[in-house]
Amino acid sequence: MTFGQAVSEARKSKELSQKQLASSILKDDGSPISPQYLNDIERDRRNPPGSF
Repeated sequence: MTFGQAVSEARKSKELSQKQLASSILKDDGSPISPQYLNDIERDRRNPPGSF
């Protein structure tokens, strides 16, 4: 299982949308990640930042 698959399964088990989860994940500057960025992580198109 990839990191993206694990994130996707955990999100779905909590019954959260990508938008809901993305808004709760904050970058170093305090702003949330975008739902598209989360989608790319879940589909293994992007690597998570080092603080994940």
